Amino acid sequence: MFDPKKYYRLSLNSLLDNNLKQFGFSFFDKNSICRMTDDEVFQRIVFIKSQYGGQNFQVSISFRPMYCPNDEYFTSMPGNSLRVIATKSDAHWNYSTEQMGDASFKDIEKLINKYAIPIFNSTQNSLDIISCYERNLLGQRKFGNKILWGTQGWEDFDFGHIYLRAGNKSKSIRHFKKCYKEFKSDNRDWAQVAANDCLKAIKIIKQDNNSIANYLADTIKKSKTNLKLENW
Repeated sequence: MFDPKKYYRLSLNSLLDNNLKQFGFSFFDKNSICRMTDDEVFQRIVFIKSQYGGQNFQVSISFRPMYCPNDEYFTSMPGNSLRVIATKSDAHWNYSTEQMGDASFKDIEKLINKYAIPIFNSTQNSLDIISCYERNLLGQRKFGNKILWGTQGWEDFDFGHIYLRAGNKSKSIRHFKKCYKEFKSDNRDWAQVAANDCLKAIKIIKQDNNSIANYLADTIKKSKTNLKLENW
């Protein structure tokens, strides 16, 4: 008798063992296949089962630098749904029958190899991420609109840290100032905390390189602790 749950688990194991392990990926939890790059960028392929039950699921990819502050929850940005990246459709995959499951996981493996792996290999460090983020003379990015870079305010907060990691102090300060302006006018407590964090970061940048290095090292350590990545 076909057991969807057992089939799903065996298919994920097979996807890792027969394809993704060669790229340095391994399970972080039962639904996430991930790797950490040398520059402390945590790259994730997440299988998200439908909250309405059944055997429908989606797949998202993301790359999250640890030198950007991370709380106890993973964020899906920068990143996007794998299917949106590949087809602009956000339809679900299904494994309710063996035939449908086989078709789903074959499609997922193909799309991961064609779209996700090139994105991951192009975002392994801060300079790579910036290269994908910045627009060329025609106003286009390396992966077009396939990657969602962040929500209003938080995108600048992240890139303040990413440019700082890359050693570009002026662009780092520029992004922190934009973030401060966005959140300072928001009276909610979390927005005021974020605005003040921008001012603190700018102050550190204006001190010396040792202060910057210590700040980034501390941020990486806190991110890994919050996300339970210290020993992963």
